[in-house]
Formats: sequence, C-alpha cells, structure tokens
Amino acid sequence: PSDTDFLTWFASPSAQECCSGALYKTTDGGRNWRRAIGLPDDRILDLAISSSDSDVVYAATLSNGLYMSQDGGVTFIARNGVSGADLPAGAIYRVIIDPGHVESLRVALSGRRGGVFESDDSGESWHKSGDLTDCYALDISPVNSQLLFAGCGLELYASDDGGTTWKIVFEEAAPLWAGYIRDIALHPVDPNILCFVIKDDPYHDQASGGGLQCTLDGGAIWKEVAGPLGLLLRGTAVAFHPLANPATGDHDLFYMTGGNGAYRIPFGL
Repeated sequence: PSDTDFLTWFASPSAQECCSGALYKTTDGGRNWRRAIGLPDDRILDLAISSSDSDVVYAATLSNGLYMSQDGGVTFIARNGVSGADLPAGAIYRVIIDPGHVESLRVALSGRRGGVFESDDSGESWHKSGDLTDCYALDISPVNSQLLFAGCGLELYASDDGGTTWKIVFEEAAPLWAGYIRDIALHPVDPNILCFVIKDDPYHDQASGGGLQCTLDGGAIWKEVAGPLGLLLRGTAVAFHPLANPATGDHDLFYMTGGNGAYRIPFGL
C-alpha cells in the first residue's frame, strides 16, 4: 500500500498439484526476488498486507495455519493462537485485516470445523465468529469495518455487526454442480456493490463453473454477469479496479479463472 510506484510484488509458485511453501518478494518490479524465511513446506492460499502498516503481512496456508511477518514479508512466524490450539486444523483460504486496526484480522477456514475466525491481537488468540462452517471466501468493506461477507459452500452470508450475527443474502437453491463460493469482491467506495465467483470441484481446466454474480443493492437482487459474455468459466478470483468510482461509472472488474485466463469486464447491471 505504501508503494506508490507499484514496484513491490509478492509471488508464490504454489499450484494445485504441489506444495512448495515458497513466497518471493520483489521491490524493483521483478528484476530481483528474495525468498521469505520461516514459512512451512505447504501451499500458500492467500496473502494479506495491512493498508495502515505495509510491514505487516499475513500468509495463509493449506495445512499449517496462519503466518505473520512484521518486516514486510522477509521473515514469518506462526500465528495460530496459544500453543497453536485456537485455530482448528484446516485450510485457510482467505485472511483479511481490518482497514482501521492492524491487530484485528479474520480468516475463512474450510471443513466441518471451519468457518470464520477472528483475532483482536494479531493472531495470539482466536474465537469463532458466528456458527458458519466450511468457508472459502471472506471480505470486509473498506469503508465500514462492521460490514462483512463470507462465502460458505454455495451460500453467501452478510454481517453488519462485525461478525457477531450473520444472515444469508444468496443461496444456490438447486445446484447442478459440486462447487463453492471461491472469492468475493467489495466495491472500494460503495458498500452496496459486490460480486462473487463460484468455483466448481473437482479441479479441471474446462469446467463450466458457476459464473460471476453481482449486486448493486447489498444483496437484495443478484445478476449473473459472466454468462451473457460467454465467460461462464471456473472462476477463482474477482477484484474491482482499485480506482473504481460510481460517480464516473468506472466499475471495471478483473475476473480470474482456472485454466481459461483472466478477463477485464466493464461492470454494468
């Protein structure tokens, strides 16, 4: 966030078939890379950088929990609670940091013992947020830290009280595929605008996928966006343009798929 020249990047070569545990950082646009120290030999599923302190970086893993760096991603230490017992075993698919409180973070864990877990002390201790299970996607409003969205299976939940209570805002009534909500994108300015992608399972490149659902009213009405464009693919990630502005109509989406490329979609419902 502090790199106004956009020359600082992170990259991990982890893939569906391998577990390398490697995370690399460049500060010169890719000319030179440095490997992080302290991460386990495991797949890295997500990375989060604090918007208020870019030295604070979290790495989520497939089987070894959460790791934290306080030196900008050079070295990492485990942050799974006291004796590593506060977070249940499971894959952490998403980690988010409260925009206004660097020590406050939440993670989405898959599996029956999973759900949304919250820490107010940078991962020293954890408690479960609500009674959700098997969650793969999680996001926090950049303008209202009490507003959260979680994707658990094929259901999307919303909380307007920081995760104390949750309600369903989208549910696939009769799914024709085995899939789950893989990623959520909240508009950087308007909290009523959000999108999510449904990924199929098992892993294969030519899957039809579940599409890209978007709403302009906080979840009252949803519209499938990718299908009409011929992009009903296996979605893996979605993000709004960081300079998206509802006043100018600039709502461009970046829609990433597994095995079928990445797309920039002019957003309009």
